Amino acid sequence: MRKINDLVDNPEVLNDFYHVKQEAKARLAAYIKETTGIDVSTDAIFDVQVKRLHAYKRQLLNVLNIIKQ
Repeated sequence: MRKINDLVDNPEVLNDFYHVKQEAKARLAAYIKETTGIDVSTDAIFDVQVKRLHAYKRQLLNVLNIIKQ
């Protein structure tokens, strides 16, 4: 962490970080468009939570999906 802290004010590192972040946001926006048909701006703030679902929760979600259809 100390080594990373030394790079906080380095404009080249910050620029590289920004570009990597924008590329990831573009991939996520493309995935959202492909799976839902919704266009999202890569200028928006993305807040994503990924959590592993236990088997019983997946089963419940499958049952609810069947009921919904």
